[in-house]
Amino acid sequence: MPSLLSIYEKSYPLYYNQIKKLLLNYLSDITSDAITYTLICKNGIVCEIPIRLNEKDFNYYDYQPEHANPVHSYENVLLLPSVIRYTDIYHFINKEDYNELSFMESILDSNIDAIMVFCYHLDQSVSKLTLSFKDKKEMLKYSDKYRELQLITHRIYQNITNEFRYLSEFTISEAYTGKDFHYQSKFSHPLTNRLSEKELKLLWFLYHGFHSAKEIASKLYLSYRTVEDNLNRLMKKLSFKNKYDFLIFVSSQHELIRNLIQKGIEP
Repeated sequence: MPSLLSIYEKSYPLYYNQIKKLLLNYLSDITSDAITYTLICKNGIVCEIPIRLNEKDFNYYDYQPEHANPVHSYENVLLLPSVIRYTDIYHFINKEDYNELSFMESILDSNIDAIMVFCYHLDQSVSKLTLSFKDKKEMLKYSDKYRELQLITHRIYQNITNEFRYLSEFTISEAYTGKDFHYQSKFSHPLTNRLSEKELKLLWFLYHGFHSAKEIASKLYLSYRTVEDNLNRLMKKLSFKNKYDFLIFVSSQHELIRNLIQKGIEP
């Protein structure tokens, strides 16, 4: 598998026009200095697709820490909120991991920061969209656009996985060997305590775009009527009077879905 730097040096120029054609409509208005899409799979495979780069990015990735980026670890990613600044990851790092702390401190000392947006998929893989900024004032413009960025991230996932079926050219040949993030970083979403496992599975499918009782029934091997009754009871339990508002609510529950993956509560 290619290294991270070789992807940026070879695959990026080779596939630039194809990536531009696929993603230009989603990203043309974003003013960040660099944009990178990363797919982190449950089996440990990580694919990194550079979308917008400048010369300094190549120099940055020429620096090789003693182990890989902690946000390329599937377990670590599930400990992070669905939107986070790169410099805030410092607070999650195990304080005994001196190599990673040193690496993160070098980033804190630089003038570059980034917004990372995570999106969780039906196959339990995780997408990460990274927007890097040299001007932190420019980054502040995106502080109220997280919902929009998460929708963009999901669309990129759909386009990339359809166009680059195997993604082998973008697979990173590195494995995270640092110490895990703080265990206390794990959290429990309020709905996981309020709802039954059966109800949480309904939310899982609704979040991933299965909006009809028939679609969900086929996935859970239940009757259409049973699923419809369960959905109506769930709407009532969560105080929703119509399905539209209910689906809008469910589609925004990124932290809940992250928590369900952490706890192993998924069909």
